[in-house]
Amino acid sequence: MALSEGAIETWLSRLDGARTGKKNHGACDMTSQSSVKPTLRNCEFYLARMNACQVEANETLLPNVRDRALRAAAAWQEMYKKARQFDEKRQGR
Repeated sequence: MALSEGAIETWLSRLDGARTGKKNHGACDMTSQSSVKPTLRNCEFYLARMNACQVEANETLLPNVRDRALRAAAAWQEMYKKARQFDEKRQGR
């Protein structure tokens, strides 16, 4: 199940909002996408979510929120790496 263009645009706009100081709800505002296969298109999404989590971790004063955001950023980074590897293998065929 691939992410729709609208879903990617929504998350990217939220990331942009995080950069400009506009409040967002972080991980609580995310919807679950089941069995998303790694692709280059998803790779950009994973990178955007990783960056948003890192911004959230840097901006918060609460240790438990910071820890949660850093764990989420690490998970998004792992998905990003797997998507890049998948894309590299696919292009090598």
